[in-house]
Amino acid sequence: MKKIIGFVLCVVMVVMIFAACAAPAAESSAPASESAAATEGSEENLPDADATAATDKDAATPTSDIVVGLANGYMGNTWRAQYVEAFETKAQELKDKGIIKDFMSASTNTDVTEQLNQINNMISNGVNAILLNPISPASVAPILAKCEASGVLLVIATDPAAVDENMVEVLVDNKAFFEIMTKWFVDKLGGKGNIVQITGTPGMPADLVRQKVAEDILAQYPDIKVLGSAPGSWSQTESQSVMSTFLSTYDQIDGVLTQDVMAEGILRAYETAGKDAPIMTGDYVFSFFRKWETLPDLEACGATFQPQASADALQYAVRILQGKTLTAELGPNPLDETMINAINIPPSYCVTKEAPAADAEWTKGYDKTQFISLEEAIKLGEGQPDTASLGSSLSDEQWDEMFS
Repeated sequence: MKKIIGFVLCVVMVVMIFAACAAPAAESSAPASESAAATEGSEENLPDADATAATDKDAATPTSDIVVGLANGYMGNTWRAQYVEAFETKAQELKDKGIIKDFMSASTNTDVTEQLNQINNMISNGVNAILLNPISPASVAPILAKCEASGVLLVIATDPAAVDENMVEVLVDNKAFFEIMTKWFVDKLGGKGNIVQITGTPGMPADLVRQKVAEDILAQYPDIKVLGSAPGSWSQTESQSVMSTFLSTYDQIDGVLTQDVMAEGILRAYETAGKDAPIMTGDYVFSFFRKWETLPDLEACGATFQPQASADALQYAVRILQGKTLTAELGPNPLDETMINAINIPPSYCVTKEAPAADAEWTKGYDKTQFISLEEAIKLGEGQPDTASLGSSLSDEQWDEMFS
């Protein structure tokens, strides 16, 4: 009898064990059924072969938690609009690929307090990195402190700051940009003559570097006399007004040394005065090239300060956040050359009426810049609006080569 009872108990225990093992299997099958039901649909909703391939490829890309913000320090001309657009276009491309989760941008008109508030807002909204185009070098220190306290990567973008050697700055080479044009300018003048200068926005990092470049080069030419210098604030309206004042003040102006954005305003001042423009440095927007084409006697030079550079700063930040290591050699900071913390991206192009000879002295040392003719620049701009700028950012492959 005891054996029979023992046998019955064993059978009961076995049944209970199987029941216990089977229960989770039944529970886990429910989501699978729901998932299958959710993917069912009519034939007209099925993707075609190409769409399926794209979907599979996207699905293979791991979801990213990277959120990047662009804090642009000035929004007063079309260059800045293209600068922000280039960032947003590249960021959207990276978001579509799943490389970043999201992005945001904000601009201010030389208001340090407003820019700091915008950065605080970005941090509150969960950015991992901020690309900062600083209003001034002095404005960077409190922003850096805020980012460090919040664990946010800060990258100085396009214009230099020279605040912290440990903070990499991804720059368009302002020094090379204005060296090329100023060297061409003094060469075209034959090392002598009366000139005027129209500079950028006072206090902005790019303007500080460029004015220092001009000062150093002009110091080598005692026969070049600077009649006057005034800011045009990277505005065609301002530059036209300044040039009109110069034309009413000085009888003989042999050359105009100016930065980007302002050349067409200067040309309008000459047209209003009924005079031909002299030797001048110019711009790299296609409206300027097309205007220049109608002035066969105009001698000008326009190196590119490409607005696509915002995309370069984004490329750097994303790779750092992915845990990659920069292997490219850093260069000197244009504001403080003892500080080696800059990726200095050279001007993409330099445009003159005729392409320079291969051994032209003023082109030496700028091997990564393409020196092209006005005719070639016009061709590159076919189909582009007047407001578009000649230039480009580095490719994904070029950026990949800079990291391990």
